[in-house]
Amino acid sequence: MTNNSIAIATNGDELLTALASISPDNRYTALATCGVKILRDAADLCGIDAIDLGKRAAIKEIIENF
Repeated sequence: MTNNSIAIATNGDELLTALASISPDNRYTALATCGVKILRDAADLCGIDAIDLGKRAAIKEIIENF
């Protein structure tokens, strides 16, 4: 997947697959373009109980646990 794949990801699994190809320094910015629902899905896949997470918290948890 290319970096553009993060914009077309439809679920957490696709999002995390796309995220793997992005430099760690650019991951926050890339994830900031995503909606809360897909971020929560990705955070769940990272082992986080994401049901009540906001966008920033979900991004932080994904980056820390990916």
